[in-house]
Amino acid sequence: MQEKEIKWLAGEQRLLKAGYGCVIAMYIFSILMLLKDIRISVILVNITTVFYFVVMRGLDKKYNRDFAGISMKILCEKQMDEVTVSRKGTITSSYLSEKGLFPIRTEGGGAACGLAVVGKRGGLKTELCDMTVCYNRDDSTNKRKVGIMTGVWMELEKKEDTDKRLVLIHKDAFESHISPSFYERQGLSRILRPNCRLGNDYCLFADAGTKESEAEAFVRKCRKLMDRTEKEECRLMIQDTGKSICIFLENKNLIIDTPIRGKLTESMVLWDRIPELSMALQFL
Repeated sequence: MQEKEIKWLAGEQRLLKAGYGCVIAMYIFSILMLLKDIRISVILVNITTVFYFVVMRGLDKKYNRDFAGISMKILCEKQMDEVTVSRKGTITSSYLSEKGLFPIRTEGGGAACGLAVVGKRGGLKTELCDMTVCYNRDDSTNKRKVGIMTGVWMELEKKEDTDKRLVLIHKDAFESHISPSFYERQGLSRILRPNCRLGNDYCLFADAGTKESEAEAFVRKCRKLMDRTEKEECRLMIQDTGKSICIFLENKNLIIDTPIRGKLTESMVLWDRIPELSMALQFL
């Protein structure tokens, strides 16, 4: 099955290369036609430009989507069971609002999901998807009341439910997206000096009555993700809701511009574009 999928991608890659080759050839031919008939040259340029934007850009985006979908399916099947990949996730803004990780708008399309992967590990559901969210700025000093974030959303069901909720969030999210009062209104309190080497880049919130040992254990589990996202310069937001672990990796994407140069190899397809998933699965 894996070889079949890679062959399919290789066929798309060849088609894409041929299409771009035709575009280049047509532009060169239209330049040469300037010497004979400028009107024909202009017509050729217009036709080629329309072909590029309407056909080639569409094929390019489709190749990136297919590449990401096949790559994610193969990678996730090594870590989970019953893996399904879809071009569009089903998570809604009202669902995200219930989770309470960020002040998402519930009216007028507060969330848009892209490529999505759903699977199970040990019978527990795991879901991740590309996501764009529209949120309400909770900052009276900022004239812009609405903002947009893009990234990867992950949610992992836990083996055992707990009655404690914890939120770990990068401090830069406060500067551009979220005010601490957003969590305080949900009954969470900021833990200012946890004995877990939290550092100056993150803020930790927890339910009243959360033991310091519970907060420390949560931060220890997050440590690898914190270090990883720092290297990739993406902001981490992570929450233990009691029933599941919710993670948002801002500025991260499952679909990226895939190079079409060179032969498509197995190692290219199996390149792990989101190693954070393996780290997140350690929570289970």
